[in-house]
Amino acid sequence: MTFIESNRDLLPALGRKIDLFRLTTTKSGSLARTEANIGLIIPMSILADQQTVNLRKHLINNFSINTIDAFPQKDDPARRVFPEAKLPTCVIIFKNSIQEYNSFLVVTHPGRYLNEISGRYRCYESILKMLDENYLPIPLLSSDFAADLVKKLHSSSERLCRIGNLI
Repeated sequence: MTFIESNRDLLPALGRKIDLFRLTTTKSGSLARTEANIGLIIPMSILADQQTVNLRKHLINNFSINTIDAFPQKDDPARRVFPEAKLPTCVIIFKNSIQEYNSFLVVTHPGRYLNEISGRYRCYESILKMLDENYLPIPLLSSDFAADLVKKLHSSSERLCRIGNLI
């Protein structure tokens, strides 16, 4: 633990528990040359779990995410993209560079095949900040229309945590 805390490149991997995928993801970004593409197969927890918030912010703020292919199937081993993996997984491809207006494609596959698609939309950093500026969750949505609907609903609503602070 002391090694991780003293290694600046690995700090984004810190959280409630240390998972090997978080260390690998963080280190791969620091080892890749500028403009290099990095592709990893990692747990889908990177998208919205509270314990991966440091790594998620690190990826969003320091790299250009290109695509996320999500495979949420975990219950039926015959439909899992990786039958041995008993948790939802995703394939993330990102570039070791920063773009001013970062957007990326999020594709949801209900089973194990890439041609099975239950959702596909372009995700913008502004949507993530609108949903929760502290945790930047990456939702699985069915379409660009659904993403636009999320923006409209959030723009005309008040967050419960803000209302709670007023009472």
